[in-house]
Amino acid sequence: MTSIPTTRPSPAWLPLDSDRGFQELVGPIFRDSSLTPDDPEPLRLGFRVAAKHCNSAGVCHGGMLATFMDQALGMSIAASIDAPPFTPTLNLSIDFIQAAYVDQWLESRVRIIHRTKGTGYCDCTVDGPQGLIARAHAVFRLSRTASSER
Repeated sequence: MTSIPTTRPSPAWLPLDSDRGFQELVGPIFRDSSLTPDDPEPLRLGFRVAAKHCNSAGVCHGGMLATFMDQALGMSIAASIDAPPFTPTLNLSIDFIQAAYVDQWLESRVRIIHRTKGTGYCDCTVDGPQGLIARAHAVFRLSRTASSER
């Protein structure tokens, strides 16, 4: 069994709940608790690339980066409104810029672009020690609750 790097850059980075199905498989993912209501981004996430996140070439898998950005974007759009709804992804478009490798710390930067009553638009970058790793644009549904989706 390989060791999964769980180190974080500072104590301000708190682990997200990892006992929720898929999150347990891709984590650990951390949330920056040092952000204040005055910060332009509602939420910042980070993770340290582990061997389990990499493809056979030793590069952080695009699927892991997509999962990470989808989570950062969805949680950010939910945090940007008064009563966070269930926010299913309607569209996620990603550009992979450069590779990330085992033991590198990656962080999200999210910008809320526009919200309507039922839809939220936002974009995200993922930055690593060598700069921009990937960017994404997403659209989320805001008007329904998790229980009404069943």
